[in-house]
Amino acid sequence: MNKTIGILLIGLSLLTSAIVISLGQVSTAIKQAASNSFGYSDAYGEIPVFVYIIIIIAVCLGIYLLRNNKSNK
Repeated sequence: MNKTIGILLIGLSLLTSAIVISLGQVSTAIKQAASNSFGYSDAYGEIPVFVYIIIIIAVCLGIYLLRNNKSNK
């Protein structure tokens, strides 16, 4: 059971990070379109570091659950 929960937690964390990065890029594109200044910009600057820390914590918890040998039967 822990292994299944760990895999789901890691998968959902990766999905969440992909969604967050995509929303950051959309936000950057909207700001560029509104200001008529198109060019290369960093979409990662739109996303707070706190969000990345929370995703890393969730991935680490998933890895812990995968490596945990105790089973709740």
